[in-house]
Amino acid sequence: PPQGNTGELIKKAIEIYGGRNAPLLNYSQQLTNAKKYPLFEQNPYLLPVLAHLETSSGRNVTRPNNLLNWGINYPGNNAAFSQMTPEQVLERAISGLGERSPYYSQFRTGKELSDKELMALAKIYEPRNESYGPNLVKGIRFIQSQLNQ
Repeated sequence: PPQGNTGELIKKAIEIYGGRNAPLLNYSQQLTNAKKYPLFEQNPYLLPVLAHLETSSGRNVTRPNNLLNWGINYPGNNAAFSQMTPEQVLERAISGLGERSPYYSQFRTGKELSDKELMALAKIYEPRNESYGPNLVKGIRFIQSQLNQ
């Protein structure tokens, strides 16, 4: 995993793309706490980059309370999420990726994901956007380079 204070690294990762006033910064502690799942302990920049790709780091939330656009095509989710707080919806996304959803079990390796694995994850997360995988990989690798990781 990256070296340093995870909370500070998450904040810096959000700021790299979202800037110092990114709405996602309000949820940086929750993103930091996601390290309880090995997927995020080993890949701490995955959630900030997903949030940036999905909602411009929280600036363009178009689905109810959904910073990551988690499960938007699953019947009933948008209606259910409209009754929840952004924190609750974010927790659903974090736990879904981290342990609940069988679609992501292959990525729970306890290791840093390779570019190939990130591309495969992107195909599941956003199957209709061919540039999603390359953008996910570029985003994570760019953050790592900026933070000397």
